[in-house]
Amino acid sequence: LCPHSSTKDVKKMLQQGFNYLPTGCSITLEIDAAEKILDNIKHSIANLTRKKMVRELKEALRAHGKEHLSLSELMAEFGLESPEELYTHALPHVLHQLAKHGSNTDKQNTPYAEKLKSGFKRLLYQNDADMLQAVSDSLNNDSITDTHALSSFYSVLWGATRPADTLDGLHQYVCNYDGLRQDLQDLIQWTTTRNGLFRTTHFNETSKLKLHGNYTREQVLQALNLSTFNKAYPSREGVLLVKDRNMYVFFADINKSEVDFSPTTMYDDYAISDTLFHWQSQSTTTPQSNTGQNFIHHAERNITIMLFIRKRKKTESGVSSPYTFMGPVQYVSHSGARPMSIKWRLEHAIPAHIMAWSMKAC
Repeated sequence: LCPHSSTKDVKKMLQQGFNYLPTGCSITLEIDAAEKILDNIKHSIANLTRKKMVRELKEALRAHGKEHLSLSELMAEFGLESPEELYTHALPHVLHQLAKHGSNTDKQNTPYAEKLKSGFKRLLYQNDADMLQAVSDSLNNDSITDTHALSSFYSVLWGATRPADTLDGLHQYVCNYDGLRQDLQDLIQWTTTRNGLFRTTHFNETSKLKLHGNYTREQVLQALNLSTFNKAYPSREGVLLVKDRNMYVFFADINKSEVDFSPTTMYDDYAISDTLFHWQSQSTTTPQSNTGQNFIHHAERNITIMLFIRKRKKTESGVSSPYTFMGPVQYVSHSGARPMSIKWRLEHAIPAHIMAWSMKAC
């Protein structure tokens, strides 16, 4: 019926009617039939291939008389709700090169292609408005306007392996490649219009980190001046003592898999209510130990406890999930030992969208 229509066009026709048929012709679908077809289309989207994307993009560029489609336009064209599926196959500038030239002409980025796709997926979860704005300004001006923001952003994009040893060099690398820079600018624009962004509430103990903002462990370590752009701080445990700030940082996964956690680290961490959180210490901690006493008497010892949580270790697309910063917590009560089960009161209530995944499953 519509051999040259894109996924977006077919969905639109099913939802609004087949308005492009010859005079005198009509197609009427029962609601159940239309829903079944839409389900099949969703299945087709889930099985998108790069070849199909390139073909549809080539047709879309011709139809719209354009040289470039923005990320939002690409999303609409492919009928996608998130760029994550797009980034699984290729970055937008690579798709455009394939559609226009039949090959990827940006050979400089080839060694980092897979790493960049994963990095773009991780960046989709970033929601610190100040950081994103600072990075956008740096990309637009070809200069670094905020060293901390850019270092934090690039740690998510590149990880430990990158094409330059200095922040200046890495930023210059990005700015020298228009396709990569445009993709980052489009991603920031898409993120800032769809994610709930956080701007104001932050704490002296954790520098620029925003309450309810999403951050990787490395971003947290950089904010605490433990990691730098050139040297990562070794940290894997769920409890981090920051001595020079008289502070403990908790990293808690709500849903744990036996694949990712050993039997001794399958801690039971979950929200009890929007202001109470159940948390378990490391398996060696007792109430009588120095660490246990620090937890119980943190207020009188002037120790700050900061909580970061995430739904699970990996996102559905397989990249590392960021943690959501829940702010400071206060001791309420405890039970048991090795591990200790501690009830904490949050100073700031958990938002509804986080409560939906942070409470213990029935």
